[in-house]
Amino acid sequence: MTALFQPYHRQSFPLIIAAMVIVAVVTAAFAVVLALTEPSPAQREHAEQVEADEKMLTAFASTFAAEQAIADFALAQGQAFLAAAAASLHRNLMAGADMATLLRFAEQALRLEAIYLLDAKGQTVGRSGAQSQPEWFRDLPEVKARLAKPVGTPWVKRVPPHGKGVEPLYVMIWPRPKTQGSIVMVQTAEDFQLVSDWSSLYTKFLERFLDSSPTAVYIALLEPNNLISHVISRDAGEVGRLKRAHKPFKVLAQSRQPQVSELASTRGERLIEICYPFHAAGERLVEGAPPRGILIAGFRVTATRRPFPNLAPAFVVGVILTGLLLGLIQFYGRRTAALTTARLEHDTQNILETISSGLLAISNEAVIVAVNSRAEEITGRGRNRIVGQPYQRAFEDEKELNYVLLDTLHNGRLYSDHELAFRKPDGTTVPLRVSTSRLELSGSRPGAIALIEDISEQRRLEARLRRNERLSAMGQLAHGVAHEIRNPLNAIEMTAQHVQTQFAPADAPHREKFDRYVRAIREEVRRLDLIVRRFLEIARPPESSLSNVDVNGLVEHALLVEAEEFTRYHIQVVKQPGTSVPHIKADKAQLQQALLNLIINAIQAVAALPKDAPRVIKLSTAFVPAQAPDEADGVEITVSDSGVGIKPEHRDRVFDPYFTTKQSGTGLGLALVYSITLNHGGLVEFESAPGAGTTFRWLLPVEFGETL
Repeated sequence: MTALFQPYHRQSFPLIIAAMVIVAVVTAAFAVVLALTEPSPAQREHAEQVEADEKMLTAFASTFAAEQAIADFALAQGQAFLAAAAASLHRNLMAGADMATLLRFAEQALRLEAIYLLDAKGQTVGRSGAQSQPEWFRDLPEVKARLAKPVGTPWVKRVPPHGKGVEPLYVMIWPRPKTQGSIVMVQTAEDFQLVSDWSSLYTKFLERFLDSSPTAVYIALLEPNNLISHVISRDAGEVGRLKRAHKPFKVLAQSRQPQVSELASTRGERLIEICYPFHAAGERLVEGAPPRGILIAGFRVTATRRPFPNLAPAFVVGVILTGLLLGLIQFYGRRTAALTTARLEHDTQNILETISSGLLAISNEAVIVAVNSRAEEITGRGRNRIVGQPYQRAFEDEKELNYVLLDTLHNGRLYSDHELAFRKPDGTTVPLRVSTSRLELSGSRPGAIALIEDISEQRRLEARLRRNERLSAMGQLAHGVAHEIRNPLNAIEMTAQHVQTQFAPADAPHREKFDRYVRAIREEVRRLDLIVRRFLEIARPPESSLSNVDVNGLVEHALLVEAEEFTRYHIQVVKQPGTSVPHIKADKAQLQQALLNLIINAIQAVAALPKDAPRVIKLSTAFVPAQAPDEADGVEITVSDSGVGIKPEHRDRVFDPYFTTKQSGTGLGLALVYSITLNHGGLVEFESAPGAGTTFRWLLPVEFGETL
């Protein structure tokens, strides 16, 4: 993150040089004037006071300019970040995202007072955070003119505290190129990443100046709009006079040197008034650069008379003090810059951490400059290892992700909700959704930023929803078809039985053959009836008979039933019963049937292994407490095997009815497990890889009817 805050350090040295040049020029000018003229004692005393007051005001203006440079830098950083946020918001809206959700997210993530979405006619089509207050910003003349004639550049305006609050606010307008509309954001000065509140900053500096000068009566700040925004005075009468009788800003700004005049105060005292135009760092040396403001200070004329002193010692002391003052200015500037940089870095990182998506930011040289915790979790790479590294080196194996972000950096192409497969360092592959935008950094060419989301859980939920929809459709089909099939089957069964008793041949050879054919017919009828009943059980499980079920006892019973199969295939069984596993409210017969199907599936998987391969089946139970108030407590039964595993192309069809890879299988076992689990409000998941075995995790709620 430190790379984002480097431009300020390049400004501190020119600031000191400019201050030194200003002090040197002013000092030299006074030395020449004193050397060429021989004023009277009164004139000398007056000139000495003017010189001292000008020096004090000049030094104060230099410090004031240094503080304003820091505030300007913080303002630029806030504008760059909010501009990137506005561009991302516009792209998501154009992509069809939900307007209300996006505006609410932008308000919370950016800590906005309010956000408005305007169409090409300036009408509000969406807003957040402003339901309880009118759109007061429309009454501001500059905002009204901006909305009446929109242009394609961002616009930021600071406004004083209005009737609804006590803090200065910023109104920001960003254009929406494709819709000809605008995005209007309202944010407090503090949340706009300023060093401190403007009013407080100026007031404290003006108070500090007044306290440091015993002859100063007042000091005020005249802004380019011809308004005195801040004034501190020892005499309340001077405040009103200043606001009525000050010269226009343009007149005072024509001279690049301080303007000195003598006037009478409201109490009849003689005052020296000095008007000093001040500039930001480095701007005073640029020909034609307008000042940022004008400091107007009034000093009381001392009435005492004293001999004109020798200026040589005073000049030497002044030079020494000036050097010390410049040293203090430099130290204070660097210290303030360091604190501001650290604060901005900390606040920016906090903002990045609140984003639910992973964030990667690269500079114009394709070096990673920012990563949030979510991106670390998604990519499996810690920020300490990749921040400051070339982007292609950090993700050298991920060609598609490299192409997307570098295409945005070098070609300006923006991606929205682009999906790709990403391989983590541990070898797992996850689906990602990536959106990119340009990253505007102060003082350098644009970089690029990517928001990444792991959509694995979304894919799993979509697959589960599709499977549930298929089961629902099967249930509707089964209900109608079962009746139509069972009636003919019953008729065939009864007819075969009637034929066997009424029309059997008398002779023994023909009778035996006749009975064999009739038995074959009746057996096939019964087999068809069994298939229909199993199909109905999968599509629409029968009514549950609930009781308290001991999960550990359920596992013990299932292992006892399949004990002969374990011996037959030389299978090692590992039991890991959990402690404090509660009884659950469920249909014991259905759970027993589902658990047996899972164990039979594991037995068939290890039976296909070579004879010398280890054949192991592990069964464990555990209590799973609820993780959220709207979740239920549950128990977990895990069935693991060291078998052949499930091929990737078969993973999505494992729970489908009649899908099987075994020659003698019916494909109904795991489908029945899924149906019973769904009926109990539980979950069944598996992890598998070819040749590495399979693990089924079967979760059931403690109370029947609750949902995990």
